[in-house]
Amino acid sequence: HVYRRLGTRTITLTTTWTGRYRVVGTTVWHDVAGTATTTATSAPFEVQELRAHLVAGTCTEHSDDPGCI
Repeated sequence: HVYRRLGTRTITLTTTWTGRYRVVGTTVWHDVAGTATTTATSAPFEVQELRAHLVAGTCTEHSDDPGCI
């Protein structure tokens, strides 16, 4: 996903569930009537713009190099 603006954001996901069941020892599945809907929202997070840089080694070895956070 590409964010058009920087800043604090959240993600909300809405899912609609359906159900089926089968009795042990049988091969026929039965639909459960209706649906259930759940909604969850993420904790706020920051959308930032970062730029990649070539470094002399790993960021563990050179944590102050550009691009190492």
